[in-house]
Amino acid sequence: MESSSKDYNIISCIVNGSGLTEELVVVELSNKSAFDRKVHRTFEKQIDVTWNELVKENPRLFNGLKFRLHLLNMDEEHNILNLQIGLTCYKDFLGTNCSPNVEMLQSEGVTEHGDAQVYLSEAFAVGGLVLCTDHKFLIIHRSQHVSEGQGMLDRPGGHAEPEMTSGWSEEGKLTNVSSADVVHELFDSIRRELVDEINISMSTLTETYLLGFVRNNLTGGRASAEFLIRCSLSSAEVRARYEEGTQSEADESVALHCWSQEDLLTAHSRPQTWATLTPGLKGAIQLYQQLRK
Repeated sequence: MESSSKDYNIISCIVNGSGLTEELVVVELSNKSAFDRKVHRTFEKQIDVTWNELVKENPRLFNGLKFRLHLLNMDEEHNILNLQIGLTCYKDFLGTNCSPNVEMLQSEGVTEHGDAQVYLSEAFAVGGLVLCTDHKFLIIHRSQHVSEGQGMLDRPGGHAEPEMTSGWSEEGKLTNVSSADVVHELFDSIRRELVDEINISMSTLTETYLLGFVRNNLTGGRASAEFLIRCSLSSAEVRARYEEGTQSEADESVALHCWSQEDLLTAHSRPQTWATLTPGLKGAIQLYQQLRK
């Protein structure tokens, strides 16, 4: 089921009051780059110019391979999610999805290929609502050092990493990577993000469910997979670990907030608060609201 707002669209994968587990997700890969971004005839040099300018402004930026979401389809009859996934990189994401020319790229994509996203990186992101034992959710306040959503409230998140799949090779292709490898990486990547951003251990994360997807209209409709993750710690225990500051991505946030379920579900009714939320968090909240219906 799909619904939309001004700055985001959501696609729900909630079935019978639950999200999807790994075995209900199927990934199709292409070794012939059929699911990769198409090269634009005139725009490629501008991607390089944009990247060089961004690195000059923020030397912390670094490029890396990412998965590209080409197509998603929820088979509601069999409760199976089908994904077509290729490869892209973070440089191309910032140079296409985040470009001021993104609408031009989308328009030409429709005209030339019948696909608005065909020239866009579509780097596949992940995000997670973490539910602690005291029924509180973990919300991060993003720092000014990140490339997206500076200073905003967000759910923890990042990207699945092709290099983390068991079949990955130095050639930088998906030749030896299986569908199951990619599905596992999608679910495992959000758990790693929680370790790296919040400083909790992997062993405290007990259940992980895919609720659906959020398409961020502020970044050309780039999709993020949104998860609900249960944690065996209380929010106070998590906060204590976060404030130790020893996590590898400590500089990506400046504070950790612990919201009650009521805080989360009524955020849209507080305009000043809602305006500070990233599209990813807004969409994740809407997906969680659907879960509880």
